[in-house]
Amino acid sequence: MSKAASRIDAEWTFRSKRAAEGKLAKLPVSTARFGAKVGLDSTAPAGRTQSVPVTVQGPAAGKGLKSLSVHVSYDAGKSWKKLTVAKGEVSVKNPAKGKSLALRAKVTDKKGNTGSVTVYDAYFGK
Repeated sequence: MSKAASRIDAEWTFRSKRAAEGKLAKLPVSTARFGAKVGLDSTAPAGRTQSVPVTVQGPAAGKGLKSLSVHVSYDAGKSWKKLTVAKGEVSVKNPAKGKSLALRAKVTDKKGNTGSVTVYDAYFGK
């Protein structure tokens, strides 16, 4: 069992219309995914800085994106530091040996629908 991604919180706020009888409604739900370069043991070299790709999925992807903010926490979510998103990536200092970090992304599409995802213990320093 892996210690990484010990908890993932997700939240969405959106408007949708009632689906026609017998039809499924396609919900305008967007999220973000983090693509940190880590080993198979979910670790990265402690204290080094690395670029972490942030991929937006759903209606906010591509030209549908109004805003994207990304934050990092080194104390299990007690405090958060806003990161600068540039060309779909953020720069993160890897956690100390044996410690972890949490990542949070908040996405808004051009219609005002929002989504957020927080990954606790996203990965560990080694």
